Amino acid sequence: MIVVDASVAAKWLLPEAGEQEAQALLDSEERLAAPESIRIEVAGAVIKRYRSGKLEETDARSRCAFWQSLIDSRLQLFPVEALFDRAMALAFQLKHGLPDCLYLAAAGDIGAGLITADRTLFERGKAVHERITLLAGVDPH
Repeated sequence: MIVVDASVAAKWLLPEAGEQEAQALLDSEERLAAPESIRIEVAGAVIKRYRSGKLEETDARSRCAFWQSLIDSRLQLFPVEALFDRAMALAFQLKHGLPDCLYLAAAGDIGAGLITADRTLFERGKAVHERITLLAGVDPH
């Protein structure tokens, strides 16, 4: 099982650097997981594109509906409340944002790898999770 964060999942819906590599992960047989907060983060990214005028409303709604179908078919979601204490401790330890630390907590709790397209999370997360990977196709600098 691999935990994916919102920076990877958003690439399934929006054109961004690394989208082909993210799609290959989605198309693989690998079991994928995430904290349930990913629902809001990824839908929020789509809505942000709509609000900025980069997506028409119909297209944004369609992408959000597709996102819901991906959640139902491809992602095992973990309750935030089960991850919260560990994520809070990681946020203080790493001096990093709490939402990102939910992904680290999930991966740590289930002994899974974590894939992110967020370079800062990758760099900081290496200190506490050996199996964190920066998505290929994303500039490592």
